Amino acid sequence: MQKTASAFTLAVGLLASQATAGTGQAFYGRLWAARPAPENALPRISILRERTWPNMRTTAETGLESVRLSGPGANDAGPVSLLEKKPEAAFLRSLVLPGWGQRYAARNFRGTIFTSLEVGLWSGIILSRESWISSREQYEAFAVQHAGVSTGRSHRFYVDIGNYDTRDEYNYAQRQQRDYEDQHLGDDTRWEWDSSANRGQFKTLRIRSDRHRNRIYYLVGGLVLNRLISAIDASRGLAGQKKKHGAGTEISIEYDPNIGGLSLVWRGSLALR
Repeated sequence: MQKTASAFTLAVGLLASQATAGTGQAFYGRLWAARPAPENALPRISILRERTWPNMRTTAETGLESVRLSGPGANDAGPVSLLEKKPEAAFLRSLVLPGWGQRYAARNFRGTIFTSLEVGLWSGIILSRESWISSREQYEAFAVQHAGVSTGRSHRFYVDIGNYDTRDEYNYAQRQQRDYEDQHLGDDTRWEWDSSANRGQFKTLRIRSDRHRNRIYYLVGGLVLNRLISAIDASRGLAGQKKKHGAGTEISIEYDPNIGGLSLVWRGSLALR
């Protein structure tokens, strides 16, 4: 049986940031298992991906060839790009549009949840507003037909006519309570219901309309709350991601299309003092 030898390539990238006293410098390494080489072939160490970094460039002499180890570029995906992002930027993004900050922090699933909530809240506001306007027009028309009320009255006026059959009855009750300023005076404020049943039906329509209007206030409050929660979650989430990738070590096995096989991925951090 023909024997084969395997060659390995170690590529190490350092985070492109200036080293200062007490600053932790993150690094990202990958140990690739290259394709098997035929027997008697010279072992080779090769760089599968070459990137430039003006602040650091290391050359390792293997005895067979020179291998240049270069740090990841600015467009490289992974922990480096994540470490360069700022939690306050994630906070502001989600404050503008919930879920935007989560996507900025590479937490797309959570971002989708917050954005979906935002869409749902806005949809609820639009539907509630349409229902409020429609039901308000309905009870106003009902009051004109069954109580002879003039159009364009205030909301307080419609509350009052739902509680009394006539204007005189209402004004008498206000005088009994010495609330003289709350009386409805003038010919355009007269009303008289044709039946107590219709007055009760009007009151039901008016209360239903008010519920649609009040729901809008709750949904607007939900918009504010969703933004605050999303902003805090995005900021804390990015800080946690940075801490996870910027400290400690992590080893995993991943498929690498460059070699057509599995590779061992090693991530960690360095403290330069």
